[in-house]
Amino acid sequence: MEPPPEQIAIRFNTSADVTYCVCCAIGFPGLLWAAIWGFADLQLKDLGGMRLQAIAELAFTLIGPFGFRFIAGIFALIAGAVGLGAAWRLGDRRPALIASASGLVFHPSLYRRPLSWSEIDRISLTQGGATRFRFALRRWNVSLYAPVPGKRIDLALVACGLSYGRAEDNLLLMRRWQREARC
Repeated sequence: MEPPPEQIAIRFNTSADVTYCVCCAIGFPGLLWAAIWGFADLQLKDLGGMRLQAIAELAFTLIGPFGFRFIAGIFALIAGAVGLGAAWRLGDRRPALIASASGLVFHPSLYRRPLSWSEIDRISLTQGGATRFRFALRRWNVSLYAPVPGKRIDLALVACGLSYGRAEDNLLLMRRWQREARC
């Protein structure tokens, strides 16, 4: 049996970041256009013939054209931030995550500073949909990878090129380091 590694380095696949860049490069201008000009003259009669017409009409009644523009603007900002973060990771090929006995260091597009194990509530592998590493944080995080404030960072195994077995091994090692840091 070989000794455990001194650190774990997890990288995003280049293809995952290219996909994020392309999708956001397409989505950002369209959403920005919708936020600035697209919904400017939106009227209730324009929503006719939609598949979910009743829901759209209710939303229009509640929030009006400005609400549609505001929501499109929020999505445009999110798409722009995610695309910018993916472009940053393409240019700066540091690992998405480096874990060691002293804590975690994420790529700056995911989290801006190193985290000690005491700043992590728990680490898990999520099921359902794409399997992900989930790092539950004690502090709020806003980054280019996750522009909506939250207390977690999720890394999809597919985007990192990890098998489930390899991810479980990494999870066990990270949990051990976390337990040892608490003692």
